[in-house]
Amino acid sequence: MTKKDFEPYYFTYGETVQRIQDGSLDGRFVAGGFPLPSYTELANTHNVRIVLVDRKIVTKATSEHPYYYRNVVKAKSYKGVEQDVLIMGFTTAVFTLASDADFIYKFLKNLFDHRREYYSIYTSAKN
Repeated sequence: MTKKDFEPYYFTYGETVQRIQDGSLDGRFVAGGFPLPSYTELANTHNVRIVLVDRKIVTKATSEHPYYYRNVVKAKSYKGVEQDVLIMGFTTAVFTLASDADFIYKFLKNLFDHRREYYSIYTSAKN
């Protein structure tokens, strides 16, 4: 499949859920942390699936772009996911325009000092 085979649209998660539910959208490339609420909603109301990424593509992408890595959606993570599904993960970063080293230190210290609370809200941050 190439870009010539489909027309790209750029929808929010909510718009994606609505359009898949009403049949006006067939699928979406999704980036997000586990658990992904929009996918959970769809999986609970529709027969949807996560498409396995071919191992050759993952190997090529991760070797050419070090911010990607192999990841797996574990079996039973969502309704309908009966076995582990190979996907590509990506790293995230924190950026700032602040030049105040003390501010940056306090921001990062706060994040790490309260990481349990952060993980309870954003569970994939543990990875």
